[in-house]
Amino acid sequence: MAKKFITREGLEKLKQKLDYLKSHRRKEMALRIKKLIEQGDIVESPAYDQAQNELQEAEGEIQQLENTIKNLVVAKVKEKDVVNLGSKVTLRYDKNTIEYTIVGFDEADLSQNKISYESPIGQALLNHKRGDVVEVQTPKGMVRYKILSVD
Repeated sequence: MAKKFITREGLEKLKQKLDYLKSHRRKEMALRIKKLIEQGDIVESPAYDQAQNELQEAEGEIQQLENTIKNLVVAKVKEKDVVNLGSKVTLRYDKNTIEYTIVGFDEADLSQNKISYESPIGQALLNHKRGDVVEVQTPKGMVRYKILSVD
């Protein structure tokens, strides 16, 4: 798996999710299975089968998160006024203004104006400064963004 970049905040969220799955969800499912076994006849028990499936799903998610975390690199801020991972960028296009936060792997959330550095806009903005104009090919055509600020 190729290395992916992430913000420190994003990595902490993934680690918290992994910790929850390992320390709570796994134990919760094991306890549920134990209670079903104690109740007896599990040979054709839908509840037992469901609990086993849920435990397997949790274990798969734990393994996937562990592998993902192992291959993540926390991005370091290089220059304060240059767009990097973690930068908040205010842009003007046409007569509109929008602010995006450039985030890493698996952190993008358009409802919070968080865009991935791998997205077309994110890629175009990286390593640019306030005052620069970048062009991005969008489904609606080429859009020109002027960088008003980088925080």
